[in-house]
Amino acid sequence: MRRKYRRELTIRSVRGEDVKKADEKIKDVLLRIKRDCTALIDAVNYLIPTPVEEIINCLCTDGRRLFYHTEYVLGSSADNLYEAVLHILFHGILGHFEKGSSYENLKLSWDIMDLEVLRLFIEAGKEPYRWCDWKNELWELFQNETGFSLYYKAQKDLGLQKRIRKIISRMKALMPGFLDDHSTWALPKLKVELKEISEEELKEMQQQSGWRNITIAIIGGDAADAANKLPRELMNAIARALKGSWSASRGVFWGMESEEVTAKDAVREYKNILEDLRTLIEVSGEEDEIDPAIYEYGLMLYGDVPLVEPMENKMTHHISNIVLAVDTSGSCTEFMESFWSESMEIFRELEEFGEIGKLIFLECDAEIVSEQVYDSVEDLKGEFGNSHCFTGFGGTDFRPVFDKISEYENNGESIDFLIYFSDGMGDYPDVPTKYPTYFVFPNSEYLKATTEYRPDWIKTLVLETDD
Repeated sequence: MRRKYRRELTIRSVRGEDVKKADEKIKDVLLRIKRDCTALIDAVNYLIPTPVEEIINCLCTDGRRLFYHTEYVLGSSADNLYEAVLHILFHGILGHFEKGSSYENLKLSWDIMDLEVLRLFIEAGKEPYRWCDWKNELWELFQNETGFSLYYKAQKDLGLQKRIRKIISRMKALMPGFLDDHSTWALPKLKVELKEISEEELKEMQQQSGWRNITIAIIGGDAADAANKLPRELMNAIARALKGSWSASRGVFWGMESEEVTAKDAVREYKNILEDLRTLIEVSGEEDEIDPAIYEYGLMLYGDVPLVEPMENKMTHHISNIVLAVDTSGSCTEFMESFWSESMEIFRELEEFGEIGKLIFLECDAEIVSEQVYDSVEDLKGEFGNSHCFTGFGGTDFRPVFDKISEYENNGESIDFLIYFSDGMGDYPDVPTKYPTYFVFPNSEYLKATTEYRPDWIKTLVLETDD
C-alpha cells in the first residue's frame, strides 16, 4: 500500500499585532460567508483560523484548521480571501479531504478536485465573472463525468491530462489566490519506522470526519441517503442546497465590472429628510453695524437723538457636506437602476435647496471603486445626465465608506449625513457615527433579513414599489 502523508506546518506561538489584524480580517470573511449562505454556517464554524510560521502565499487546511500567514492575509483583498475560503469549504463538502491521497497521481487528482470545486461554484449559482469565457470548456471536460471518473479516464489519456493542466494554468492566471495548497490536507502522516494504517482503519477515520456530517446536513436526509447517492447525484444535491440558501447575492461574485443604467421615476421624495438634517447658519454684519434707516428716522423725529437698532440677522439655509453612497456589490446588480433613480431624486432636491458645501458620491462593493466630489449643485448638474455607469459587482463591505468619511473628518471636513443605497447584506462598522446615517433598502424583505445584525443606530428607509 502506498504511504499517505501530509505537509506539517508550524503553528505561530507569538501572537503580535499583525496576527490580531489578520485574524480579525479572516473572521470578518467567515462572518460574511455565514450571512451570505446559511447552509454553510456549520462548515464555517468547523474551521479554526490558525496562523503559521511558514510563508505560504495562499490559504490551506488540514480539514480542521484554516492555516494562513499574516503577510498573505493582510496583503489580500477581502474578496480574494472570501473566494479562497469558499474554495476550501467546497473541498470539504465534496469529500476531497478524505480522498486527497487515495490516488497514485496526486497532482492530477488534486487538479481535478480544483476543477470540481469550480464546477460547484458555477452550479451553485456563484460563477466568478472571470471564468465566463471558459465555462463551456469546463462543461465539455466533465460532460457526464464525475471528478473520480475523470481522473481514471485521464490516467490513460495524456492529451486529456494536458487539457486539464492548461485549464488549471488559466485558473491561476485569472483567479490568483483561488487555488489552495492540498499538501496540508488531513491525511494520516506515516513515517517508515511507524506502523502503517490499514485500509479498514483509514476508512473508519474518513467516516468519522466532521465534513461528512456537514455534507449530510447540507443535503438533508441521513448517512445512508448520502451513501446511496452516486457522485453526480451528490454534486447535484449539494449544488441545489447551496443555490437555494444564498441570501446576499444573485449574480456573479467578483468585480470589476460595469453596468450602465438609465434613471426612471423615483419612488420616494427626500425633501423631509433633507429639511430635518440641513444646517441653519445665521449670517449677520459686524457687531457694531446698525440699521441706517432707523438711525435717520430718529434724527428726524427727535432732532439730536438717533434711534440705534442692530441690523436684522439674515438667515440662509446651507447644507455642508453630504455623502451619498451606492452599494455596487454583486448582490445589488438588479437594483442599480432603482438606486440611480433615487440618487437623481436626491440630486434634484439638493438643487432646489440651492446651496451645499460638498456632495461626495461613493460607489463601493468590498472597497471604494469610485469617488466623485462636487463642490456645488452647478458642478453636479453639469456632470450627471440621465444615465450612469456603475462599477464594482464584487463582494460586500460597508466599512470602506465609513473609513473614507473618517478621512474627510480627519482632514477638517464636517459631514452632515450619509445616505447609503444597499440591500443591507454586508459588514457594518461597530462604532456609531456622529452624523445621521440612513440605509435605503430595495424592499422590506431586505430590511427584515438584516435586522439581527444591523446596528440599531442606523436609520432605515424602504423603496416600496407597486410590484
